[in-house]
Amino acid sequence: MIISAISAFAIGQPHAHADEAPVNLGTAANFGVLAGSTVTNTGPTVVNGDVGLSPGTAVTGFPPGTVVGTIHAADAVAAQAQIDLTAAYNDAATRGPAAIVSGDLGGQTLTPGVYNSASSLGVTGTLTLDGQGDPNAVFIIQMGSTLTTASNSVVRLINRAQAANVFWQVGSSATLGTNSTFSGNILALTSITVTTGVKIFGRALARNGAVTLDTNIIRSEAGERTNIDGLPFLYNETGAGGGLKVWVIGHHGSVPMTAPKIFCTDAATGAPCPDKNGTKTWPMPLNTQPLPLDTDTPGDIATTEVPQFVPDPSGTRIFYPAVTTTPFPGFPGGSVGAGCVDLQNQLNCAYTPLAALTNTPGQSNVNGLAGFVGVGTNLYGTTTSGQELCMSTATLTPCPGQPYASNTPPNNDKAGLGPTDFIGSKAAVGGRVYTASNGPYPSTTTSPHAPTLTCFDPVTNAPCAGWGVKVLSTAPDTYVATAVFPDYNTGGTAVGVCAVTGKFSTQKPTVNCYDFSGNAATPPPGLANVFLAGGTGSVIFPPMNLTVGGDLRSYLPFYTQDNVYPGNTLCYDWTAQAACPGFPPATGHPSVNGGDTHDYGYVGTTTCIYGTGDRRYLFTVDPVTGAAEC
Repeated sequence: MIISAISAFAIGQPHAHADEAPVNLGTAANFGVLAGSTVTNTGPTVVNGDVGLSPGTAVTGFPPGTVVGTIHAADAVAAQAQIDLTAAYNDAATRGPAAIVSGDLGGQTLTPGVYNSASSLGVTGTLTLDGQGDPNAVFIIQMGSTLTTASNSVVRLINRAQAANVFWQVGSSATLGTNSTFSGNILALTSITVTTGVKIFGRALARNGAVTLDTNIIRSEAGERTNIDGLPFLYNETGAGGGLKVWVIGHHGSVPMTAPKIFCTDAATGAPCPDKNGTKTWPMPLNTQPLPLDTDTPGDIATTEVPQFVPDPSGTRIFYPAVTTTPFPGFPGGSVGAGCVDLQNQLNCAYTPLAALTNTPGQSNVNGLAGFVGVGTNLYGTTTSGQELCMSTATLTPCPGQPYASNTPPNNDKAGLGPTDFIGSKAAVGGRVYTASNGPYPSTTTSPHAPTLTCFDPVTNAPCAGWGVKVLSTAPDTYVATAVFPDYNTGGTAVGVCAVTGKFSTQKPTVNCYDFSGNAATPPPGLANVFLAGGTGSVIFPPMNLTVGGDLRSYLPFYTQDNVYPGNTLCYDWTAQAACPGFPPATGHPSVNGGDTHDYGYVGTTTCIYGTGDRRYLFTVDPVTGAAEC
């Protein structure tokens, strides 16, 4: 939904001052909720941050509410936080010059600066705060009396606006309507009432009165900073402290191997998972040795451009494509292979080398790998030199005779590059393995080529008969093909495979489809139109599939390098053979880093999709409506 920008002030009134410093919250910044008299909760509220009360003593409703932090009731910490809140409130109240606003701000767009109402303010519908591309943009909204938001209202952040830099100075009390989404820090003189189903991306800080909660989510910002850019994996942990966990493994074979590369989030609380083996914080490094994730041993492993994951037969571990310079028997100069994480116990498990790193000038070298995808109990990946790797997930041993010859053209295979990335991705469809390979650059590739799609047959351990090498695009504006996925009919049966190639120009990406015999096939109706034109350097990563309302849907990560599309979820309905009904054609994530997410991958359920991207955030998307938060 596109919200029309409406001036926040009448002609002739002063413009907001756009170079404000943020309001210093002091120790109050550690609190998601802070009150003076009481804190009362009903239902399974989750507060990410501390809950504080001073001078009052009654904090009730936790449990059933959850505090991902500490409750400070009438202690020295809460008292100091109230002192700091008072200073912050007075600072916010005296900022200026201010643009004059009044009444209901719904339907309006505000740019950075200070805004003032002598009386009350409200929000009905959507209020948009436009950061204008500045992640440090500050909004201070002053009001002499109450703040009231309507049910289902939204305070929406766009263009790099950050919830942490939005301050609502409320002269009396604030009431947030049911099922509304609110962004920013509420600094209220008296009380704050947060009604059923409200989500606050910011803080609820009341100086003198009560804070009342009811089945809410309160966190300092939408999304969670993982501090790694990578792709997600979902795991339903068992035992004490179990439940749905969202894991993220970082990508890029070229980053230092000691760098942190893995992060775990509790889906129920939206907070980092407790460290089972110590007291370390996420993200943590990965190792080739069977060590706890929080080990003091530096990481010695990197991942790959598109770290596609394969679960082991037990379901408690995943395998990821890995590259290391650590010597192993038979691989003294390093290797590419299968890394392993025991998700249940937060452990590095076995690493299995599958091909040696090489560095021979004039030859095609193993500098990295793509994958993995699973066929039966085997996983398959591809080296930068075009060889097909294979490992048994049941025995953690290389498949006999691997690596196998394939007809996948190499990329990033020149000497002196490793470790580095295989540019492309893989898909397992109908018992076969399909691989996209991008290698147009003579500086990095021994045999430069346009993006291609190839097929490998695990039955014969050879290229698929009759398939050959499919060139996806020779256009001069061709970019990368990093999305390969099944082509389904209306009944949800795979009938072939499709690949999407991005563009350096503002043209929409190209969609190519093939049947299982290798013949070019017409893309399903409407699939090509799901992808957007207008941005340069379009990137599409492999989709996630869900059955929603009886229809099979694919959710595709999309962004452009020029940030015309800074991060969007695209949705195609295979059952309807059309764009997903009721799902906006470009669903962004405006409350997360101002929408700048550069989407890489999704995992999820029929109630919530979890996404990650290049900007080091974990965020959510409603799979039915495309709403920016589940």
